[in-house]
Amino acid sequence: MNPRGTFFMLLLLAGLGAFWYFHDVQGAQVREEAREKEERLFPDLEAGQLQSLRLVDSKDPDGPPLLVEKEGTRWVIRGERDLLASQDDLSSLTEQLANLRRASVIAEAPAEQDLVQYGLDKPRRRLELGTSQGQRTLLLGDRTPDDRSFYARTSQTGPVLEVDSVFMTILEKPVQDLREKSPLPLEPSSVERLVIKPEQGPEIVLVKEASKETSKETEGETSALGLSERWRLEAPIQAQADPRKVSEFLWSWRSLAAGRFLGPSEKTDFSKPVMTLEAWTPGDSSPLKLEVGPRVQVKPGLVYVRRSNPQEVLVLDLVEREEQLLGHTAEDFEDRHLLAFAEDQVDRIEVALGQEKIQARRIRAGWDVREPADAVKDESVRNSAVSDVLFEALDLQWTSRTANGAPDSLAAPRATLRFLDKTGEVLGTLLIGPPRAEGGVWVANQSSGPVFALEEDPLEKMRASLQRLKGSSPGASASPTGPPPEP
Repeated sequence: MNPRGTFFMLLLLAGLGAFWYFHDVQGAQVREEAREKEERLFPDLEAGQLQSLRLVDSKDPDGPPLLVEKEGTRWVIRGERDLLASQDDLSSLTEQLANLRRASVIAEAPAEQDLVQYGLDKPRRRLELGTSQGQRTLLLGDRTPDDRSFYARTSQTGPVLEVDSVFMTILEKPVQDLREKSPLPLEPSSVERLVIKPEQGPEIVLVKEASKETSKETEGETSALGLSERWRLEAPIQAQADPRKVSEFLWSWRSLAAGRFLGPSEKTDFSKPVMTLEAWTPGDSSPLKLEVGPRVQVKPGLVYVRRSNPQEVLVLDLVEREEQLLGHTAEDFEDRHLLAFAEDQVDRIEVALGQEKIQARRIRAGWDVREPADAVKDESVRNSAVSDVLFEALDLQWTSRTANGAPDSLAAPRATLRFLDKTGEVLGTLLIGPPRAEGGVWVANQSSGPVFALEEDPLEKMRASLQRLKGSSPGASASPTGPPPEP
């Protein structure tokens, strides 16, 4: 065949393939998204744009309308006293309203007398959706015979539509049921600054490190603890904070639920709070503040907690959780992990355990083991043994640090573990020394310098992993002093 003809034939086929992909594959997806958007009751409305919701019920002319407004990132129920609304309910509601679809068009241009049969001659409910660009209105009449939908209009002259009634499940709740029961209704990952003021002791300040400090190589990856966040203690000490401990603290408060709320006439003394907690999130001009006040006398474990803003007093049950929620010191949040990198950053592991070695490189299916040379053939056993060594190292936490440099025993460590990334850069090198007279062992991270004490000797587990790699039962093995691996 003529080479030029072959070239033009291939070019034509490539063009047809590109046309098919962009028109039939990507184009179909775009057309489907456009169709779904067109079917929405408010095609140009997104959940994040909603700033207020106002529901007027004509069947209750003497009752005030339900008005919920957004302050920063938090939804507040307006009234004689402002009340914090359930953030989960409002998040769900705004998504439902933004994605509300027309189930069907009942009448395009109904006559005035025809509106009676739909309950739209005098709509029972009027829902106003406020955004910074203006207001949308939804007039709601009777429910459909199957009780699954409402007859509705978006204006006094628009068509009669049938819309799903699921969103009204939240709006029909009594105000008391719509209140936020959690004392700290914040997504822990959204908190960027935390101030804890205990009854005794210095104020604790924790700050999430800015994401711009994260390198491109590690952006989005998890830490050794499985968290992508990094926190720092700024007061009363300056140190790296353990993101897992911060997250657990926030989740512990978030998971509580108020047994009841105090009424306006019920007074409680908060002049000497047991603890004060302030949590900042992006988009809010002021923190969400908790003050733990006096105990409720009728039952052990019950305490009064004042939350603001808006200011409300909740009764919370802290039975068996006081240690987890109260009485913290800065040291409780300090990150004591010896290694500060993510499991998936590690591309190569080099371990010298006496005269024996483990050398493994990450591959798609797990680990390619170079040493020991007599490693078992079973791929799952090899992968499990090497991963255990990595996770055991990442999980090591020190109990104390030395004040005057490294002990002489670390000059000839019993074991050396080195972890490298894809570029060959050393992420961390652990030196494990002999047992201490007080118990535990000395250990140092060459990458950061300080020398620490471990409560337990980790070598027994590492030897067990080595024995599994060699296909033998874990047992005692000689561990003469050996030098660290060559770079």
